[in-house]
Amino acid sequence: MNKWNDFLLTVFIRFTCGVFLGCLVSVLFGYRTILKALSEDNIWGVVARLAVWGVVGGIICIFTTPRYTWPWYKSDRE
Repeated sequence: MNKWNDFLLTVFIRFTCGVFLGCLVSVLFGYRTILKALSEDNIWGVVARLAVWGVVGGIICIFTTPRYTWPWYKSDRE
């Protein structure tokens, strides 16, 4: 398989998992804020919070991709 295809698949999977983990962390650390917003019928505040935490989690996961999976990485063994 092409190195670029592997890399793009890795980025997509890591971003998707990062979004999930970011939303999970948001719920774990801010459940009181989320419950308060839901009790006040502020659903867009909850959606915005989850979106921001999800995108931040996705970006963090992308930037922690190991170097050896980068298509332009040259190993010392090659």
